[in-house]
Amino acid sequence: MTAIVVGVLILVFLVLQLTGIAGNHGPGRHSSAGITPPAGVTESALSAGASA
Repeated sequence: MTAIVVGVLILVFLVLQLTGIAGNHGPGRHSSAGITPPAGVTESALSAGASA
């Protein structure tokens, strides 16, 4: 019974991924330009560098 449930869940996951219904997932999903600044860089540091 457990194997059937796991198999159905995997099948649903694959169908969602292949059809695009699940949406665009990945590291760049939450960044506006697709470029993530290095860790520790803040919005104010980016703004100060842009105006200099």
